[in-house]
Amino acid sequence: MSVSPVTSGIKCQVTIPDKYQEILQIAGDLQVAVGNAIRRYALELASEQIEECEKEITHFQNKCGCSYETFLEDITNGDNPEFLDNLNHRYPTWEVDFNVWETYLEELQRWNNRVRKLLTD
Repeated sequence: MSVSPVTSGIKCQVTIPDKYQEILQIAGDLQVAVGNAIRRYALELASEQIEECEKEITHFQNKCGCSYETFLEDITNGDNPEFLDNLNHRYPTWEVDFNVWETYLEELQRWNNRVRKLLTD
């Protein structure tokens, strides 16, 4: 049994304004040039998303005074019950912020994976 390779991608027709076509054709194959331009733009968008995630992660690190990993260890490790008592007293919304912090870390990982994929294709 043989399996045919699956080609991914959305096939659509895009009109490229003349002022761009002239420049892109200098690079050679117009299809390749457009593909490269889209790739660069996708990397730019991904970089903006990564920057936003990193900014938010830094915000939570500064607010909590430690990394996510350290914070997670401190709240799950039963060795220091005073830590949770103090945390609940001075920072009653920590659980909500912790979930948001975790979401930004997961989103950062997804964006980094997307960038790795773009760079290896």
